[in-house]
Order: sequence, then structure tokens, then C-alpha cells
Amino acid sequence: MDGTIDGVGEPMSLSAAATRLGITQAAVRKRIKRGTLAADKGEDGTWTVWITGEEPVKDGEVDSSDDGTPYRDELITSMKAEIGFLRSELRRVGEEKAESDRRRDVLFSQFGDQLKALTQTTTDVQSQVEAVAHEIVSEPASVVEEKQSPVSWWRRVFLGES
Repeated sequence: MDGTIDGVGEPMSLSAAATRLGITQAAVRKRIKRGTLAADKGEDGTWTVWITGEEPVKDGEVDSSDDGTPYRDELITSMKAEIGFLRSELRRVGEEKAESDRRRDVLFSQFGDQLKALTQTTTDVQSQVEAVAHEIVSEPASVVEEKQSPVSWWRRVFLGES
């Protein structure tokens, strides 16, 4: 017999299992805890791990289950890609904000120019109104009276007033 039990695998110590799988003893303990490796704890407190040869370990991979991340390199690559994407989005949003600020500044500038023109027009109209009012006020009282009351027909005919 080859030392295996049918369906369970070959029994070995915790350290031997770690060496055979190419991972740390802590990673083997984590796999036992998660239930991905079959193991029994003896009465003396030592672990017997049952290796079937079908355990998921890639060549050269170190299972860093100490921190709960079994595939650290894949996660790091994924996170780097995500960080790159987020940086590009941040750059794009920053450029959009800069363009929006530029448009706002142009609109405020145009508004300021229009406000100045409107103020100038208002000032011109006000000075014209004041000039007309001054002409009306400066006319002699007789001219104002003539404009206010028309001469009756009998004054024009008998007295010669116009």
C-alpha cells in the first residue's frame, strides 16, 4: 500500500504538509480552519493533515492565508488596475471642472460687459430726460399758459389775440 487511505489521502504532519504544498504552516492551519484541507487533531494536540494531491496550489505560489488573502498577487494586480482607472476618472473630472470654471468666467465677463453697457445707456437716457425737463421748466410762463389754455374764438375775433 502507498500510505493513503481511500478518499482521504496521505497522512502527514502540519509542517510536512506545508512543505509539500509549498505554503506556510499558518496557511495550512487557515486551510484546515476553512475546511479546504482534511485534518485531525490528535490527543496530544498535534495535527495530522490528509493530502490527496488535489489541493489547489499553483507552482511557486505562497498562500498567505495569515492575512486572509490567498491570492495576493492577483489582488494586487486587480487593485493596481482599479487605482489606474480611478486616477484617470479623477483626471477627467478635474478637466471637466476646469472647463466648466472657464465657461463660468467667460459668462461672468460677458455679463459684466453687458451690465456696463446697460448702465451707460441708463445714464444717457437719464441725462436726456433731465435736458428735456430743463427745457420745459425754463420756458417763460406766458408760453406755458398759452400751451395750457387755448384762446377762445371771440378773443381772437374781437381782441385780436392769437
